[in-house]
Amino acid sequence: MIKITLLNEEGKKFTVQQKSIKTRSMRDLIKFHAEVEAVENGNSEMTELDMIDKMIVVVADMFM
Repeated sequence: MIKITLLNEEGKKFTVQQKSIKTRSMRDLIKFHAEVEAVENGNSEMTELDMIDKMIVVVADMFM
């Protein structure tokens, strides 16, 4: 099970739980990790903003 704690519009915390992770989400996570490693090793370029945007999508997809 995975959990994420977020803040709502009123600033109150709430937790979302997911009992399992879809195979597609795991593939996307592994792909994202490889992209980050390529950037860190100097084999690819990605702005920090693009990296954060991709990370948000990967995490959000895990809870859909």
